[in-house]
Amino acid sequence: MNVLECLQAGLARVGLNTTNTDFQTQARFYLNSTLQQLTGEATWWWLHKSSTIQCTREFTLTSVTGTFSATDTITGQTSGATATVTAWDSTNKILTVKNETGAFTLTEEVRVNELNKATLSSMASTKEYSLASDLSYPLSFRNRSQDYVISIIGNEDIDLRDPDQSQTGEPNGVVMIGLDSSGNQKVQLYPAPDDSNTIIDYRYYGYLSDYTSGDDSVDLTQKVPKILQPALYFGIAKLYKQEKGDFEGALVELAEYRQVVDRALNINRQNDGNRRYRMERRDRYPAFSFTPVDGTVGSA
Repeated sequence: MNVLECLQAGLARVGLNTTNTDFQTQARFYLNSTLQQLTGEATWWWLHKSSTIQCTREFTLTSVTGTFSATDTITGQTSGATATVTAWDSTNKILTVKNETGAFTLTEEVRVNELNKATLSSMASTKEYSLASDLSYPLSFRNRSQDYVISIIGNEDIDLRDPDQSQTGEPNGVVMIGLDSSGNQKVQLYPAPDDSNTIIDYRYYGYLSDYTSGDDSVDLTQKVPKILQPALYFGIAKLYKQEKGDFEGALVELAEYRQVVDRALNINRQNDGNRRYRMERRDRYPAFSFTPVDGTVGSA
């Protein structure tokens, strides 16, 4: 089912013209409202996701001729080292690169070709990285290149360990530092990676972004599993009937919505597989304590 088919299914249940664009616009608003309600029903299995941070380094250039583009390969004319361009800041003359081979040297010329070249003035590790745009909160980080888990630490930890934030090496800590200019979560790696070859994998819990009018042909399965998709058009119909004053009809749609969600919740509870959980220690809260009553425990 695509977005438009879901909108039309909801409108049909209300008894409205399914091809009227004004009705579809309002139904799309209700679809997005239902999406947010749905995500709050549980910690869903299908919103657990993963992504990757590719560590990079920043080269400051002078005497620039031409320009640089992402995926270009630059080569040091003295060192013979190479790297792949990921971004070019022409205003500040900063080239961001990954996958270095060899060691670049300062003051050497780096070039893509005869027309696009510059002099390498300085090199710096990239400490800060943006996470996935659909991230609600991160769950874990691990250094795939070196095969170990990275701890999530607080701002005060990194300040105590490295007040001037100058240490470099293999990252073993990550701290949340706010949002980037696009509103995505940013993190700082500690220590700052000293190469551009390290790959950090991370797991996170996602959220559902709103559908727009340009998404009408998009398959709902890209965001919501099939078992839950009927809840979306029941949700549209519920909110539309409330708008029209048909509160009895809205209750019928709510009952249908709940049946779909409850079935999905049952499946959601099975997604831990054969995992087992033990009681928490006494120094954790809420604490669990067991004190046998005299006479209730027999001797062996």
